[in-house]
Amino acid sequence: QLHSQLINTKGSVVLACSALKSTYRKMLCVNQKKTAFIHLLASNEALKKRLLTRTGHFFNPLLLDDQLKTLECFLGSIPQQCDMRHRLS
Repeated sequence: QLHSQLINTKGSVVLACSALKSTYRKMLCVNQKKTAFIHLLASNEALKKRLLTRTGHFFNPLLLDDQLKTLECFLGSIPQQCDMRHRLS
């Protein structure tokens, strides 16, 4: 359903999700020339700290290690990268 919505959207779309596997990213990539992925860089410790300080978020911090093991490298193209160790202003 999301794929068909992305195809039929005329304007820009920003979608925030984990998309850990390349197959998930392929499903989201409706138009390769107009699709950009951003890979957020952070240490395991920084991610755990951020998760533990969040309030009202659905993600269980105990699942982080499994999520990081599931993450597949970006093959074929290098995504934009954002280093989360520094605060964005």
